[in-house]
Amino acid sequence: MYNDIADKAPRWLQLMGYESFNTFALSLVKHDAGIVKLPSGYLILDDYVPGVRVTAHPCFTEKTAFRGIESLRGILHQLLLELPVARLQICVSEVAGHSIRRVLRELGFHKEATLQSYTINRCDTKHPLISSDVWVIFK
Repeated sequence: MYNDIADKAPRWLQLMGYESFNTFALSLVKHDAGIVKLPSGYLILDDYVPGVRVTAHPCFTEKTAFRGIESLRGILHQLLLELPVARLQICVSEVAGHSIRRVLRELGFHKEATLQSYTINRCDTKHPLISSDVWVIFK
């Protein structure tokens, strides 16, 4: 699993702000994060507040990620059943493609807020801060 992320998702690691795979691995331990295997990648879960929320960070390692909507729906349903949280949230950077937003809508998420100049832009140094959308699904 770790080799898969290191080999197939170096751009994702960069966008998430990890200088190396080791930095990512240390962050998992420090933040008591979990990883859920998806058919086309992984879902990193952190920012867990019992009874309230958990934040998911999708990391797709296969190009088929946006085709397996039903399997993603089943996994999200299981997460919401098993975790004692009221909401599952995903932050989507303004530089992310439109496909992720379409998939989130199809899965039942809705855009709750836009955090202006919230995220460090790791792709383009012209704009040091970019906005992020918070997408949420409730139990």
